[in-house]
Amino acid sequence: MNRPVYERGDALHEMTSPNAVALAPIAPQERIQTLDVLRGFAMFGVLWSNLNTGYGVTAPESALDEALRWTHQTLIAGRFYTLLGFLFGVGFAIQLLRAKARRRDPLGFYLRRLAVLLAIGVAHGLLIWRGDILTFYALIGFFLPFYNRLSSRRLLIAAGATFFGLSMLQSTANLVLHRGPPVPSIHEDWIYAHGSVGQVFAQRAHDYVQWYSWWIISGFAGFLTLFVLGLWVGRSDIVQELPARLHTLRKALVVSVVCCAIGLVLQHNLNAWWPRPTAIPTSWTERVELVPRFLAGLTAGSLATWAMSASYACALTLLYHRDGWSQPLAPLAAVGRMTLTTYLTQSVVCTLLFYSYGAGWYGHVSFSGMFAIAVVLFALQMLASTWWVSRYRFGPVEWLWRSLSYGAKQPMRLANSLRPR
Repeated sequence: MNRPVYERGDALHEMTSPNAVALAPIAPQERIQTLDVLRGFAMFGVLWSNLNTGYGVTAPESALDEALRWTHQTLIAGRFYTLLGFLFGVGFAIQLLRAKARRRDPLGFYLRRLAVLLAIGVAHGLLIWRGDILTFYALIGFFLPFYNRLSSRRLLIAAGATFFGLSMLQSTANLVLHRGPPVPSIHEDWIYAHGSVGQVFAQRAHDYVQWYSWWIISGFAGFLTLFVLGLWVGRSDIVQELPARLHTLRKALVVSVVCCAIGLVLQHNLNAWWPRPTAIPTSWTERVELVPRFLAGLTAGSLATWAMSASYACALTLLYHRDGWSQPLAPLAAVGRMTLTTYLTQSVVCTLLFYSYGAGWYGHVSFSGMFAIAVVLFALQMLASTWWVSRYRFGPVEWLWRSLSYGAKQPMRLANSLRPR
């Protein structure tokens, strides 16, 4: 799921100086193509993961199903939302740098942009698919400006403090409230598979609210940390000067792979080495004693997920900058230019395929079937995106997002000079 979906370097409207340059959304030829490729790649992982977790996948029925189940749990789940969260922070940093160069104040536009994204996310979660991620990204994005005035060194310190400090507060809140992640019931699955349109809409709204009431407490610290780390990287010259910094990415890839291996080993063996309590702690003393165990589990899980996401990003970036690879990866860049449209389209198509008011496939498709659907649907989206971006500046929903954010209708068609010949 997806922005998933944040365009980097959009221009801002607030003028802060008589000499400020009038700005508009960034021109297609000025985009950082590598970031578009990464976003496009992430959208396939988001689609595949969402199919396996949100549409009643059946138990493995073959060796292929079992292999795909393991692949999803070990290599896919959570990795691509992590990558998109990091890219959000990078995009915010680039927006700030470009606005500063033009003597503009980015905050007003940034907040309007998030408000529009939040509205789109709420509509998506209530009316289309319960697993919306846009709401979460928008809400967390409102906190990112508080970190903006920190130096690069203090940003890293703040990222660590945010991760461990807020995670501890989240853990305490969950212990006090005795809350865990919502688990779909047989009744809920039946409604999505066989219920009326009214029942499905009511259940979707319930699930959306229930999910966010838990995730805002449990997932906030991790994603805010990712946004802050993205802000730190976006300020550096790595993104702006990628061709000259590939040696840094090679080192980062090695470090990421090593950290990922360590995280997976810790994650796999932690319960054996350090068993989790069998009963919910009732006293504050027992809860305090759980702090080291909680931190160990948090570190292992995050290390495995984040380092794997970083490995994917580094490897794909290095591949993109090898001779002969930019053109084959161009369809991913096209998807990356319209990830919001891609994300919402995925939800519309999948709910029509699986919910009772559509084809009714909910609860009838295996892991291998889900993978086949993901491949076919994403291939079609790459074709459609490639065609679209050759003619238009933005995806349809991206155009709406920008027009509402700017308060003015944005030009949609590419100038003839920018269209492929």
